[in-house]
Amino acid sequence: MKNKKILSCILSLILIVSLLPLAVVEASAKSTEKASVFVDEFGVVFDEEYETLVLYVPSDITSYTITENVEDIEENAFGECDGLESIEVDEDNEHFSCDEYGVLFNKDKTILIRCPEDAPFSTYTIPETVVKIGEGAFEDCDNLVSITIGNKITTIGDGAFEDSEYLETVIIENSVIHIGKSAFEDCQSLSNLQLGENIDIIDNYAFYDCPALNEIVIPDSVTIIGEGAFEDNFTLATVFMGSGVKLIGDSAFEDCDLLKNITIGCNVKAIGNYAFYDCAGLTEIVIPDSVTSIGEGVFEDNFSLETVVIGSGVASIGVSAFEDCDSLVNVAIGENVKKIGNYAFYDCYRLPHISLPESVTTVGDNAFGNCYSLKSISVTPELTSVSLIAFSTVTT
Repeated sequence: MKNKKILSCILSLILIVSLLPLAVVEASAKSTEKASVFVDEFGVVFDEEYETLVLYVPSDITSYTITENVEDIEENAFGECDGLESIEVDEDNEHFSCDEYGVLFNKDKTILIRCPEDAPFSTYTIPETVVKIGEGAFEDCDNLVSITIGNKITTIGDGAFEDSEYLETVIIENSVIHIGKSAFEDCQSLSNLQLGENIDIIDNYAFYDCPALNEIVIPDSVTIIGEGAFEDNFTLATVFMGSGVKLIGDSAFEDCDLLKNITIGCNVKAIGNYAFYDCAGLTEIVIPDSVTSIGEGVFEDNFSLETVVIGSGVASIGVSAFEDCDSLVNVAIGENVKKIGNYAFYDCYRLPHISLPESVTTVGDNAFGNCYSLKSISVTPELTSVSLIAFSTVTT
């Protein structure tokens, strides 16, 4: 989203430049250097040699033709192409091509570069030749409802379908290995998602703010769920997590308010900060033995959470990991936990009992503060470092 703000500023400058009566405009790049650009009759910006398309500037045209001389197109050159319905390519151009729908590709159609924002079709099947969907390729394509991602594609680029507001159905075939950052961010209508069985990485914010998603099946092939990958999907109720996942990134499922069912994969090693923050529908969490660390605020504000089982592999429970879990009444702390961080169980005011295994040596500030219902605490002699306010307001 930050890129869009930067792009808007650039567009404003270009529009001013395009009003000048000169075809070639000299612009200071540095105090001692100058960079030249060429602006064609439609206000589209090129380098001085008229060989690299730098930036498409939205205008009142619905179709634009890449001429024979163009050898390169900068990434996100068509990032803002509101009103554009088709991109044509001169048949003598040796570097780029288009299909009958006005979608832009490299010459041999192995990379899909850009679908115009106002392309008039609602369903699209990506050609079999394509192996990569480029960065921002379908960004802001509001007419698009359904897309089939072919069985030769290995990479879905960053922001590839970002802000495609009416996209409902995405079928990703088994060839795809990597889903890029923000690939489907802000796809407000996305409700039917089928992930291929060979995906390795679901990158940061890949499905951020897709509020129509209510179920996700993460295949066994996935090893990394990136930061914010499914954050802010407030109707997401069920997640089936494959056995291959090793890392759940920071805020991966944050603010998934209706999430009720999730099984953390048996090979997960680390759960990032705020990974399940404010997942108000969760009632039970079992952290498998494979997990070695629970990050800061991981399950904070899960006010329906009643039962937590922490596996034997966990060595530390992060700051505020279970803070404000109002309904928490059952906690089983793993036998190898050494440190319970500050505010780890703060304000879990229904918690009646806690048993610290002999592995625990450190309990931080307010770790069990404001646990008003805490009537019994079991500790062992191995506990050597306890904050003076670890159990503040506990009356036991």
